[in-house]
This record gives sequence, C-alpha cells and structure tokens, in this order.
Amino acid sequence: MKKYSETLEKEKQNFTHIAEIISQKEKDSMAVAKQSISERRRSVKVAESQRGNIQMQVQEDSKLKLEINYYEEMVNDREKDIGAIEKVITQLRDIVIDASKEVVKQGDVLDVVVGNITESKENIKKANKELHIAHESASEDTNTKIKMCILLVLLIILILLLIIAVA
Repeated sequence: MKKYSETLEKEKQNFTHIAEIISQKEKDSMAVAKQSISERRRSVKVAESQRGNIQMQVQEDSKLKLEINYYEEMVNDREKDIGAIEKVITQLRDIVIDASKEVVKQGDVLDVVVGNITESKENIKKANKELHIAHESASEDTNTKIKMCILLVLLIILILLLIIAVA
C-alpha cells in the first residue's frame, strides 16, 4: 500500500511540476510578446521622428494600434488558456490526492481484515483442540460409567450368591 501511496504522491508532484513549467513558459511567451509590442512602439516613435509626412505617421499609428490590439488580445487569450490549464491541473491534482487517500484507507481496511482472518484461524485451532479434549473426556466418562455398572451388577450377583449360599 505504501508503494501505491508513494507512486500517487510522485504523480501528484509530477503534475504540479508540469503545471509550473507550462505556467512559466506561457509567462515567458507573454513577456516576449509584450517586449515585441514595446519594441514596435519604439520603432514607430523613431519612424515618426524620421518621417516628415504626417499622413504616413497616422497610417503607421493606426497599424501599430491594430497590431498592439492584436497582441494584447493574443496575450489575453493565452492568459485565459493558462488559467484553464491551471484549473484542469488543479482538478487532476485533487483527484490524485483523493485517490491516494482512498488507497491508504483501503490498505488500512485490508490490514484489519488480514488481522481478523489470522485471529479467526488461531481461534478455530484452539476450538478444535478444546473439542478434541471434550470428546476424549466424554469418552472416558462413558467408559467409566460402563465399568461402574458392570462392577455394580457383579456386586449384586455376588451378594445374591452369598445370600443363596447362606440360606
């Protein structure tokens, strides 16, 4: 039972570790996306300062805003996905913990059952010995009663013979 409990505990740790790795990778990915957005903003600012044409700046600005919105939506979607993954992993961890507890409980119950079976076996052996002794004792008592009856009949016959012989 300890093996099952240890195995379930290791699996629980593995699930937790995987969840942490996934979470870290998603955070790193979001950081890269945010850095990319920041670099785009800087490059737009540099482009704006270098270009004299206001029309182009407005177009670049709107493109940048669309791109920023796209990346922000992507980051938000990833955050939602990460939250869903964390929720599933947490549920899995809870299931593994519950299963581990049940395995331990069943192991305890099994130990009690095995102990009861062993105790019953010993009690049956003792009962068989006592029955054997009682049977022998009953046989001896019966033999003793038969001997006493025979002795009593012989005694009565002997007394009758004496009475007849004296008379």
